[in-house]
Amino acid sequence: MSIRNYQTLSIATTELRKRDYTADFKLEDGKLLHTESGKRYGPKDMDIMEFHRFEGDSDPADNAIVYAVECKDGVKGLIVSAYGPYGSVALNEFMDEVEVHDKTEAAGPIHQ
Repeated sequence: MSIRNYQTLSIATTELRKRDYTADFKLEDGKLLHTESGKRYGPKDMDIMEFHRFEGDSDPADNAIVYAVECKDGVKGLIVSAYGPYGSVALNEFMDEVEVHDKTEAAGPIHQ
């Protein structure tokens, strides 16, 4: 797997969607909800295929992370969130339990 570096969150989400990461998820009651189908996924139901962090030039509130995930049933999608002090603790805890597929792509800790 080649390491991809995207300059902006917008470019990353556009390129990942071109690579079939089209589903959208949101955290609800401790599970990720696939917003289109209504199916719920736990951390063991998916893998993080890659993730990318973005830091704002002047404002720490602009820190964001995008996860490209693939569920065990084949659904592929994106989860976008703030990270660092402005990130969702519940989402960070959930994502920390999801297995990272290729650790060479995602070197270092996911959350700070």
